Amino acid sequence: MTNQAYSLIGTPVNLRFDKSVLFGPSFYHTISEIDSKKMTRKNIISVLKKCVDLFKVPINYYSKINGDNNFLWRLKIRENQRIDNRKIKHKY
Repeated sequence: MTNQAYSLIGTPVNLRFDKSVLFGPSFYHTISEIDSKKMTRKNIISVLKKCVDLFKVPINYYSKINGDNNFLWRLKIRENQRIDNRKIKHKY
């Protein structure tokens, strides 16, 4: 069985329930407005950044690099900060 996941989104902090109950549905509602055939990493990052700034929830976003099975893109998205975007070696 092959995993077809291309990205992983999560918070690096213990998130209060009231924030998670708002952040998750807001992200998924906004992202669902994008045509799935046109959804790009850029679109996902844009929506995540808006949600991070609105709800003040730090997010780490990991995504697959096409054609490179040894590295991932890791983005640290923080409120009112420039996105920290790095290529990292994965451990699995």
